[in-house]
Amino acid sequence: MLANETEWPAMVAGRRSCGKFRIIIGMMTANVTRGTAGCWWRTYWSQVAIGVLALGPLVVLQACRPVTPAVAPLRFDPSETIREVPVAEKAVALTFDDGPNEPFTSQILEALEEVGAKATFFLIGTNVVYDPESARRIVKAGHTVGIHSFDHPHLNTLSAEAVAREVHMGFDAIYAGTGVRPALFRAPYGKIGPGLADVCREMNCLIIGWSAHGNDWTESMTSEEIAEQIMAKVYPGAILLLHDGNETIHGGNRKQTAGAVRIIGQRLKEQGYRMVTVPELLAMYRPTQFANGVQIRGVTWMPVSVRAGETVNLRYYLHYPAGFLPETTAVFVHFKARRGRPAFQDDFVLKPGMLVRKSTVRVPKDVPAGQYDISVGLYPVGRIIFRDRIPVACTALKTDGNAVILSPPLEVRAATP
Repeated sequence: MLANETEWPAMVAGRRSCGKFRIIIGMMTANVTRGTAGCWWRTYWSQVAIGVLALGPLVVLQACRPVTPAVAPLRFDPSETIREVPVAEKAVALTFDDGPNEPFTSQILEALEEVGAKATFFLIGTNVVYDPESARRIVKAGHTVGIHSFDHPHLNTLSAEAVAREVHMGFDAIYAGTGVRPALFRAPYGKIGPGLADVCREMNCLIIGWSAHGNDWTESMTSEEIAEQIMAKVYPGAILLLHDGNETIHGGNRKQTAGAVRIIGQRLKEQGYRMVTVPELLAMYRPTQFANGVQIRGVTWMPVSVRAGETVNLRYYLHYPAGFLPETTAVFVHFKARRGRPAFQDDFVLKPGMLVRKSTVRVPKDVPAGQYDISVGLYPVGRIIFRDRIPVACTALKTDGNAVILSPPLEVRAATP
């Protein structure tokens, strides 16, 4: 639960000094000493080795040694809307907009408790003013609260001054009603207004979007239909949108959503997923770094099982060190049969400002059915020989030193006759 600033993982900065660097998480600070074995680290306050395992179709590569003179901050920029979080665990964030709204907020809280889930509620300021007790009930149950404006306008139709008022008044209403200082903001209708990034940066507040929604604002949707729509787009790191209210209409019917939460929660648990708050999901985020300082912060691919002749959608999350010339480096992604050569691949040259790269790879129709390992690495443009690949500086994943092997492998089924 985001009860105060000490739980907020928005900023993690490191600086190298005599083998040590400091990690700052919100207002909580810990000294970290680099260990002697690979990418394992030890903290004085926990003495727990930190590693990342590859689970599910979304793989995040473990953070490693600092770039001289300092590690690139693991900071999420308020100028960007976070719609998913590259994580290595099978975890998703359930989020609810437009509350508090009784009796349905309480019904959803009961459903979340039944399935053992924690969630994030984006509250409308005027709704909190109307029913602060319901907002306090959300916090008391251990869930996170964020701002969903004061009265749910289309921010893109407002001036920068009006946008700032919506954020500040929403914050003030939630703080007055619950005692919590919210550090997340979700724009009504997902519409970003002028100056929103500036006011969120000023307030150390991140803009959160969503990767999938249940279309639960449509009254004709049943609980089963809402659940099916959500489950069709579940993957590690997904941020899932539902509603416990209907904008500023008090008593807006969300009974179907409460029923859908029970179905979604059960199915997620059956698939091995944890349901966490947005701050918890953000705290799981860890990048990795190659020898030239480039970080591949995450790779997603969907689906994890295809027929020969079908396509795989990939998304890469990248970060460049200061002074780096992206055009000098290319990324390779090889799909290789066990004990075989690459059967197909997705190579591309890095570009300035390209921090998220989407691509589609078609599996050749003549590729034999089976499991294909996915390896990712870097090489200097124009030098594709194996020995010229840029070494992996550090990773918790399986590696040959010049590439990391993602997990699970891609399953290719026989082509449709």
